[in-house]
Amino acid sequence: MKGPLIVTGCQRSGTAFVARALSQDYNIEVLGHRDFMPDEEGFKVLETLIVNDVSDFIIQMPTALQCFVELYHLLPNVHFIGVLRDTEDIIESMKRIRWRIDAVYHWPDYMYDHICMMKGNWELLKQILPNTAWTEVNYTDFEEHSQNPHWGTYKS
Repeated sequence: MKGPLIVTGCQRSGTAFVARALSQDYNIEVLGHRDFMPDEEGFKVLETLIVNDVSDFIIQMPTALQCFVELYHLLPNVHFIGVLRDTEDIIESMKRIRWRIDAVYHWPDYMYDHICMMKGNWELLKQILPNTAWTEVNYTDFEEHSQNPHWGTYKS
């Protein structure tokens, strides 16, 4: 692997799960969405890593879909991994943890609208960036990793 991987997709689509699997496969560190925020401070952290020749890492970050152009131009050789999952499975996961239930006034509509927006942002990324800068994966393609007795640990 040359350059960082950013695992992105809608929240609750399996980005943490896929990042863990890739971390195990490549034996490299994962920066979770709590370790890196796409703000001025977070971008400085990434710049520091790059300046110090640290480029083999994975960032698990659904919010990358809201700043992918900046990330693409900031990180040499960055590659986006977009995790696709069935909308109803994402909804069930959101319901299970009551994701953002107190943050919006009409939660059921918000969940569907948010998923639609995030999927639209992934489609936009695919239109704007060269196809060598992204890979699309399905959540279900990684399910065998959870059966592996050497399942890696994840910081988040």
